[in-house]
Amino acid sequence: MGSGHILVAAFDVLMKIYTSCGWSERDAAKSIVENNLYGLDIDDRAGQLAYFSVMMEARKYNRRALNGDLAPKVMAIEETKFMTNELIAYVANGDKTLQEDLSYLKTVFDDGKEYGSILTVKELDFDRLYRRQCLLSNKYPSQLMEPWKQSKEKAEFIACAKSLGYTDAQIGYERGYDANFGSFVRCGAVIILDVDEMVHAQTQGRIGMFHDIKLLAGQNKLSNMVRRFLSDGFDVYISADHGNTACVGLGRIMGSGVEVETKSHKMLVLKDFADKESLIQKYGLVEYPKYYLPKEYDYLICNVGESLDIKGEAVMTHGGMSLDEVVVPFIKIKAVQNNG
Repeated sequence: MGSGHILVAAFDVLMKIYTSCGWSERDAAKSIVENNLYGLDIDDRAGQLAYFSVMMEARKYNRRALNGDLAPKVMAIEETKFMTNELIAYVANGDKTLQEDLSYLKTVFDDGKEYGSILTVKELDFDRLYRRQCLLSNKYPSQLMEPWKQSKEKAEFIACAKSLGYTDAQIGYERGYDANFGSFVRCGAVIILDVDEMVHAQTQGRIGMFHDIKLLAGQNKLSNMVRRFLSDGFDVYISADHGNTACVGLGRIMGSGVEVETKSHKMLVLKDFADKESLIQKYGLVEYPKYYLPKEYDYLICNVGESLDIKGEAVMTHGGMSLDEVVVPFIKIKAVQNNG
């Protein structure tokens, strides 16, 4: 990337392409910065200079470029020597897959500034996004604080419980089968990730998934946890944030926008993407009408039995073609005399 001179040259070429397609210079400059230019360097100072160069080039075509939240996707490689095992475990908060991914990133980037462009980073599974938040917060995705992240999930659940009249001391939020609420808790959420992790690691299709689920059920971890909560006087509601189904890959799409499903690739979420129609035609995607979702994005969904994975590859992936999987049925287990 250097100081950004290559990015500036590419900016001018892209500007000619955009304007020849009927874009105004102002809109084209914004789209180029957000969707077309990417840079990475081992030197912090070079990263700063490249950032400045791209912003000045954008300012040449768009006077308001410096007034908003426009941010070039250029940066310097950050090493991960500061990431201790204790820190990784704390951030993962019981999420086994996330802990493994963070450990992998630490290994890759420990000496990142020495290796630079020869680093190869595999695709990671960071797709636990808005669905579970919707279940815990009783909100549509468009109403969430940060619909594409999970950093606010606990806060969303607590806010929902408070709106129902519970106090801080009466609200619990835990992960894992050993979750245990204090005597004051009256409304709690427990996050269990076993099935999600098994499906994403599944290479034997639907039969393999059924086999894994059968083994998991035989361990009685979920039923034992439910019985424990029932004996404590709780009513228990069990739900899932999405389903899973077997699909055949249509081919991978890279660099086309904000990709929500980084592992399963059942859908794409795009922002200011100029060639959306070609994606729809090439892959037979269906455009979702944005009901209850942030309106600034475009939502493209694969048909049933298809996903944006390696062409011809059979995979287990998230549910059908409906984005409304956030509205799923609950199983209610009520604590009565003969139950548990």
